[in-house]
Amino acid sequence: MWNIEITRQQAAYTVAGIVGTGIIVRFLSGIHRRHKSKLKRSVKQNALKESVTSLKASLEKLKVSEEHVQEIITLSTDDLITQIKSGQLKSVDVLHAFQIKALQGHTEYNIITDILTEAEDTARQLDVQPEKDGLLYGVPISIKDNYHVKGYDSTAGFVCCLDDPLPEDAVLVKVAKNQGAVPFVKTNVPQSYLSFDCNNPIFGQTCNPWDKSRTPGGSSGGEGAIVACKGSPLGLGGDIGGSLRIPAALCGVCTLKPTIGRLSGKGTHGITSGQTAILSSYGPMARDMDTLVLAMKAFLVPHMFKLDPAVPPIPFQNEI
Repeated sequence: MWNIEITRQQAAYTVAGIVGTGIIVRFLSGIHRRHKSKLKRSVKQNALKESVTSLKASLEKLKVSEEHVQEIITLSTDDLITQIKSGQLKSVDVLHAFQIKALQGHTEYNIITDILTEAEDTARQLDVQPEKDGLLYGVPISIKDNYHVKGYDSTAGFVCCLDDPLPEDAVLVKVAKNQGAVPFVKTNVPQSYLSFDCNNPIFGQTCNPWDKSRTPGGSSGGEGAIVACKGSPLGLGGDIGGSLRIPAALCGVCTLKPTIGRLSGKGTHGITSGQTAILSSYGPMARDMDTLVLAMKAFLVPHMFKLDPAVPPIPFQNEI
């Protein structure tokens, strides 16, 4: 047996050295994590800027007149669909008009978190399809950050959720696409979603289109803002404590908070896994009530009930 004797002073030095080393390691680890987070945030911000710049350049080459844009975006949703199905308008032209308005709104109010690059191809495919079915045929739609879209992040404003593209669409996104809708952007939210503002460390502050010094509300603030500035005729949002209703009120647009479980929330990003005491409601935001009614009719179909058996299979009730 080794007989090792140390003095109290030596023991104190040893303990201090171990503790000091631990503190230094933790300090350096913290610096590394912060540097990594800052780098990820910067990469995402630059990628968004490049996507916006690229889309702007593409749209400018088309030389779409402001008058033509106004003619399209001022049509009711029903008229848009009717004219697309009849061939009077092309789905891709409608998409371009709303992309132009959405980018103008983003420049002013900081609304967009992702440009969905496949939207152009989707719209062109709709234009050549012989059968033009679907209640939302050719309608461009915007999507709140928390909805999963295949190939894109859902961040909740957290850097740790960057670089984690989702493998498939949320159920409501699938149903919207099946009804002929064209998802074309994802929109900003407050960090963690649980806020009445619309600000996070990745994408920054979204402003109210009626007054840039004021908030559009949250957490569906990006949706409220893009609909208010006529950048989207219809959007998907969510509500747990006012997240649809508050942005709609502050931005002067229409929304509906359905009964919890009426529309599927499968494939949405939550930050409180396993929490079932207070559940979210998922619903549409739009520029008018007729579009909300149309959206509910489009979502409450057998396709959604099949994709999410947890949703009661109750169709839209016209008598109500």
